[in-house]
Amino acid sequence: MRSAGTSRWVRAATWATALVPAFFAFNYVFRFAVDVLVHDDWDLVPLLEKSFAGAVTLGDLFAQHNEHRLLFPRLLMLAAAHVTGRYTLVMAYASWTFVLATALALLAHHVRVHGWSSKSAVLFLPIAWMTFSLRQADDLLWGWNVQITLANAAAIGALVIASHATSWRGFLAAVALAAIASYSYGAGFVAWPAGALAWWRAPLRRADAARLVSWLAAGAIVLALYLLDYSRPAHHPNPFLVAQDPVHAAHALAITLGVAFSSEPLAAALFGAFELAVLASLLVFHRRRLGDVRVRCPSALALAGAAAAAMVVAGRAGFGEDGVLQSRYACLVLPVSFAAYQLALLVEAKGRVPALAAAACLAGLTLLGSYRGAIRYGLDWRATKRAQAEILASYRDRSDEQLSGLYPAASVVRERAPMLERRGLSVFSRE
Repeated sequence: MRSAGTSRWVRAATWATALVPAFFAFNYVFRFAVDVLVHDDWDLVPLLEKSFAGAVTLGDLFAQHNEHRLLFPRLLMLAAAHVTGRYTLVMAYASWTFVLATALALLAHHVRVHGWSSKSAVLFLPIAWMTFSLRQADDLLWGWNVQITLANAAAIGALVIASHATSWRGFLAAVALAAIASYSYGAGFVAWPAGALAWWRAPLRRADAARLVSWLAAGAIVLALYLLDYSRPAHHPNPFLVAQDPVHAAHALAITLGVAFSSEPLAAALFGAFELAVLASLLVFHRRRLGDVRVRCPSALALAGAAAAAMVVAGRAGFGEDGVLQSRYACLVLPVSFAAYQLALLVEAKGRVPALAAAACLAGLTLLGSYRGAIRYGLDWRATKRAQAEILASYRDRSDEQLSGLYPAASVVRERAPMLERRGLSVFSRE
């Protein structure tokens, strides 16, 4: 028999292995992220200039960008720019930090259900590897996408708290996180409908009902503020057009759910359809246990991931398959995989073997998709961004064609690059 001391060391070592994927993802950022402004990064430059002049208003921070209200990402990026000239690179590390926060939120639920044993650590490993999936390459390497990882971390944190909380203090924490998610990225609004499921209790006592109704009211207020002076982006397809072709919509949804596995449309669609079938089967199996937090929390995560995928389809399917295949959407749909895996672990008796087999298959395919081609993508990203950094550093001597690789309108680069140079930001930093 092993001594108690030995058992503690074994347990600690087993849990420590969950840090390996976090290290791989951090190393990925360290090796391949490059400090240069491209595409949407340039939209922040006028606000940066206003911030250095002390002229930023709440309206500036809350202004619409595409379909989003980037209040909290803008605050984060402005703060970073005032601390370091390398703010775009810092935002890439911030994205990794928010992925870590997502993993910690999922860990909090996992240990509430399975404890801190060595067996529990082994069961958590697939979640850790999926959370730090390198299919999120665009989110990890492009600082602008901190808005997505921030919204995802806040939404998942809100759902975990809502599932377990029994006090108004927990309610306020969940509301705050859901609001942060909503004003960081449009898909962050999935926290509200999914949170309604997370707040469901059986039996529903008066205090529980009060929190549920208050949650819906808070969500309505956040949405109403979001819609103030909102206008549909003219250069984006009408989100309601996708409903006119249900077959196309279903195909796009399957692809979006499978984006965490592959960048190939067929492979992504097949994985997404398989994942949805497994999840639906598990939800049906556990349908009578929704009052159990062990089922309620992953069910809320599943709803959030599926709703986020639906929002991506509505907003991007009009651009074709490439519109929904972007790796930046991987973290938004990964909660579906987390949910299926957690629900499979709860299956008992004769259904346990096929459920665990399906969960292992899902986790294995997600991990395969995570690292297949990731290094090549990182190498290509680094080479491209370094070349763009050289172009930006010598923008006065570059042609419009070269500058259009940084932003489609070369005139925008010529107008705003002097602002960066004057403030010592990005490639002009002296740090």
